[in-house]
Amino acid sequence: MLAQSFSLIGAGPQVRIAVTHLKSKSCRGAEGTNRDQGDGQGCWAEARTRAAERIAAWLDSLPEADSHRGTLITGDLNSYAKEDPLIALAQAGYRNLASDDAYSFRYKGRRGTLDYALADGQLAAAVLASLYWPINSDEAPGLGYDGPESVRQEGPWRASDHDPVITDLRL
Repeated sequence: MLAQSFSLIGAGPQVRIAVTHLKSKSCRGAEGTNRDQGDGQGCWAEARTRAAERIAAWLDSLPEADSHRGTLITGDLNSYAKEDPLIALAQAGYRNLASDDAYSFRYKGRRGTLDYALADGQLAAAVLASLYWPINSDEAPGLGYDGPESVRQEGPWRASDHDPVITDLRL
């Protein structure tokens, strides 16, 4: 987890951006409650949920400048929108900015959202738009950053297996 406050050059309100990458769903090394519980969340759901709770508590404990305008959590949470880590963040006051039909990742031909921009109640009013830039998940994996050099294409396409999240704020 990395968090930094930003403001416009010269002055203006501060916005805290927190970036995280929660544990993957891979079952390698999972034991006890971190094993697949058969609820569709995959392995390490317990660890991801505890991490989400700790992130929210840590962000809540940080000092805020008088001009603090709110907090945005962004990153690969390795959890779908109805899974426990996202529920924990929602209970802590963070709103998922993605539309219900959005997706940022494909796995075995199925699409879903693992990557998010989540705004706290204070910042949500300043969000003009939040969307996924579909430059990776829809592209053939063989054309990607880890494929043969002979088939790589110039430009932003398939630079990752996840699509980036873009969030536009009015400050």
